[in-house]
Amino acid sequence: MTTRLNLDVLDDDTLLTRAQLRELVGISDMALWRWLKKGVFPAPIRLERRRYWRAADLRRWFLDQRERSKTESDRKAA
Repeated sequence: MTTRLNLDVLDDDTLLTRAQLRELVGISDMALWRWLKKGVFPAPIRLERRRYWRAADLRRWFLDQRERSKTESDRKAA
């Protein structure tokens, strides 16, 4: 049995690997690459030639996405 990664219980400074990020967000490597290139996803921190994402940055991104989605649905309903 695998444990699903829960962003809410992680400290702000927790660093997540690309594999953990893909599991959390549910995207492919190619989608991640596109989002990073477009600047629509938080930039990683580079440590010893590896990329990591801060839990706080991801949490903020999720909240922004939720707010953006709510705003768009409110606009469509009006």
